Amino acid sequence: MSRKRNLALVAAVIVLLFALPARVEAAMLQRGDRGPLVKSLQQSLAQAGFFSGPVTGYFGSMTRASVLCLQRASGLRADGIVGPLTQLALTKVNTPRPDVTPPATPQPKPEDLPPAPPLSAMGPEVVAYYCQYHADDMLSCESLKKNGKGVIDGVAAAMYSVTPLGEVVSGDSGALMEAVKSTGSKPLALVSNVYRGKFDQAVAHTILSNKTTRQKTIENIAKVLKDNGFAGVNIDFENVAPDDRQLYTDFIGALAQRIKPEGFMVSISVPAKKREDPSNSWSAAFDYWSLGQIADRVMIMTYDEHWSTALAGPIASVEWVETMLKFATSAIPSHKILMGLPTYGYDWAVGSRYSRSVRAYEAVELVKTGKVQAGWDEAAKVPFYTYLSGKQRRIAYYEDAKSASFKIDLVSKYKLGGIAVWRLGYEDPALWAIVQEKLKPAAAAKSAAGSQSQPKPGG
Repeated sequence: MSRKRNLALVAAVIVLLFALPARVEAAMLQRGDRGPLVKSLQQSLAQAGFFSGPVTGYFGSMTRASVLCLQRASGLRADGIVGPLTQLALTKVNTPRPDVTPPATPQPKPEDLPPAPPLSAMGPEVVAYYCQYHADDMLSCESLKKNGKGVIDGVAAAMYSVTPLGEVVSGDSGALMEAVKSTGSKPLALVSNVYRGKFDQAVAHTILSNKTTRQKTIENIAKVLKDNGFAGVNIDFENVAPDDRQLYTDFIGALAQRIKPEGFMVSISVPAKKREDPSNSWSAAFDYWSLGQIADRVMIMTYDEHWSTALAGPIASVEWVETMLKFATSAIPSHKILMGLPTYGYDWAVGSRYSRSVRAYEAVELVKTGKVQAGWDEAAKVPFYTYLSGKQRRIAYYEDAKSASFKIDLVSKYKLGGIAVWRLGYEDPALWAIVQEKLKPAAAAKSAAGSQSQPKPGG
C-alpha cells in the first residue's frame, strides 16, 4: 500500500472517530477497567447481539469474550482490547440500515413442515457418530466399512464447525463418502460450535443472537449439504448459555424452515437431563418441548453420567439412562428420540477427579490379558476393572457389548426411534451383533435368506 493511500485511510478513520457518539468515544478499554465507558461498551455490545451478561460497568471475562467475538466477526485482530478500530466496528454494527427488502412471504412453522424420510425401512434407526480428527484417524471409516451394511442407517460426520463469522469450516469428507456408498448408510453433516479446541459459548452466542450472522450460518449449512451430498444436518452445539435458550430454539426453527422443504433432515444432539433445571449451565438452554416439535431426530446424549473430571463411576448406568429417557419421552415424541450409546470409558486414580479416556475395544482386550482385575457392577449393569500403577490404585469404568445390550432394551420399552453411537471405531466389536439381534432382526433374516438363495460354488 502506498504512503499516500495509507495517510488517506488514517485521515478517514480520524474523521469517523470524531463523528462517533460520546458513549463510544476514542478510549482504550481492556480487562480490569470499570466505569461509565465500560457500561456504555456493554450496552452497545448487547445491542449488537454480542453480550448477554449484566451491564455492570466492569470489564470482566464475559465482556472480553464478547469483544473478541466482535473483533473476529469484523475481521480485526482479536486481542480483547477496545481501541478506535474496535469502537468503529461496533458503531457500524449498531448503525441502522434502511430496510429495502420486499415484504416477506409468510413462512410455514417448522413443526408444520413435512418430516424427513426415515433413515431405515427396517427396525429402529442406528446412527453412528463418525470422527476423523487427523489424516491417520481412520477408526470410524474402517468400522463403518466393516459393520455398516444393513446395520448402520445414518452416519453423523463430526467434521464441521462454525466460526464467529458464520462460516462453516470442514475437514476432508472423501473417505466418509466412499464408505457410505459401500454400506448404503445415509450421511449427516454434524455441525458443532467447537472453536479453537473447545465448545465455545461465546461463538454460539454470536451465531444465535446476531440475525445477520445466524442467517449466514444457515445458508452456509445449506450449501454444505447440497455440495457434498448429505441427507441432512446434525447440530451439536454444546456449552450454550442458559440465557440463549430461546435463541437456540429460534435458530433450529429457522434452519428447519430453510432446509426441510428441500428434503433435508434436521437432527440435533442435546444433553441428557432428568428434569427442567434453569440453573443447570450445561442443559438449561435446550427446550425439549419446542425442539421436539421442530427437529426430525433428537439424539439424547445419555452418557457421561460420571465424566472425566468427576469421581469414578459408570459412564451410563442403565438406571440413570432410563431416568433420562423418562423425562425426554415426556417432552419429545418418542419416535424422534435416538438414545445415545457410549463406546468409551474413563480410567481414574481412586479418589481422584482426574481421569484418562479409554476406548471400549482396548478395555475389552486389556481385560482378556488378565493384567487387570475385571469386575461387573450389577446395579449399574456396566463393567469395570482395577489395577495398580506403581503404588497407585486405579479403576476404569467402560462400556462393552454386554452393558450396551441392557440399554438397547430400552429402545423398545420406550418406543424410541433408535440409537446414536458415540463414537464409531471405539466400540467393542461384539456390539454390532447385539445391535443386529435386538434392533435389526428383520434385516438380518432378509440378509440370511438372500445368502441362502445364492447358488453355491460348483453347484
